Amino acid sequence: MTHRFLACARAFKNWMHESKDPVTQINRNWCPKCTIETPAEMKFARKANNETAADSDPECVRNPALSIPQVQALIDVAWVAYEGKFAPFYVHGFWCGSRAKEISRTGVTAFNSQDGVLAVSENAAKTDQARESEVYPNTITMVEALRFAELYTAKGLRPNPHHRATIQHLAGFIAKDRHVVAAADCERGRLATRGIVLPPYNWGGPYPKNAMRRTALSMHYKLFLNVGLTTGWGGNSPGVFKEFYKRLVTKADAREYWVMLPTWLKEKADIRVELPKGHKLDSAITEDVKTAVSAACKAMNTLQQEVSSATEAHRLAAKLSKSNACRSKNSSGGPGTSSAKIESQKVLAIAPESSVAESPTEIQAQMQPAAA
Repeated sequence: MTHRFLACARAFKNWMHESKDPVTQINRNWCPKCTIETPAEMKFARKANNETAADSDPECVRNPALSIPQVQALIDVAWVAYEGKFAPFYVHGFWCGSRAKEISRTGVTAFNSQDGVLAVSENAAKTDQARESEVYPNTITMVEALRFAELYTAKGLRPNPHHRATIQHLAGFIAKDRHVVAAADCERGRLATRGIVLPPYNWGGPYPKNAMRRTALSMHYKLFLNVGLTTGWGGNSPGVFKEFYKRLVTKADAREYWVMLPTWLKEKADIRVELPKGHKLDSAITEDVKTAVSAACKAMNTLQQEVSSATEAHRLAAKLSKSNACRSKNSSGGPGTSSAKIESQKVLAIAPESSVAESPTEIQAQMQPAAA
């Protein structure tokens, strides 16, 4: 904003200075020459919403995936806002790999829980190529719960931008449109009358563009670690698949993501869903690796102790060498050493240990006969 203001002020003052009379073409010189300098325009990259993105990668910073708490907040709000009418849209977007426009063109019969697939027709797909996307246990659980409640409808797959913005604002993302803010406040009040109090979500920024799509593809890639499988599931080609998608989330994120359910469901019943078969989310720390790691840690501990001992010995040797050099220098009457000091050192060196150890009382007792 500062850059634009200074640029406009500079342009206006330049025009005032260089303006000419249209008849005589004489320079009017309405103001002195402009001295405003406009600094280079700064473009700030949006900060990633989760700690798993590689902060050194500009693509990961500019195009973050949503974090697990943010996804949980969105599905929780969608499950109860507007009586849960638009929850199907977010289930399809997050866990079926569909684009927003593809969801709006998809019918409720396309989701087949028995076969575990979502059929995306060529009319619905962006690439005009039909596909079947595999769906997983948590997705089937949510869709069947919505069907049972008669909320899995075509209208639920087609929220307008205003409804989506309102749900995103209720989930903690900043909205600039005052109409969206007013609608969110109104919906929050309606939920309160039903005994539903939304947590005070606040993520400190607006909803990232295409965040739902990036989150779904990134989480699916971490699930199977297979670009071809992920791009086939999401409906794009391997050449279009962004390499930075691989670095947006971690396996720990994906492990939580693919068993996620709305909080309202988990509070009312003990629901457990499993991870999809063939997933690659198992830890690399097997029993054999644990044994190797334990042995390696012991070896490193021994090595560090040896290095520490050698370093300490070297330090003491250097200190002793320096001390001997100083003594030799002082004994030879080097600069800064008085003859009285040298004589006192000699006397202390010649004096027997017993005399040094005598207390002041003993010395006084020895001196009393002489005084008498």
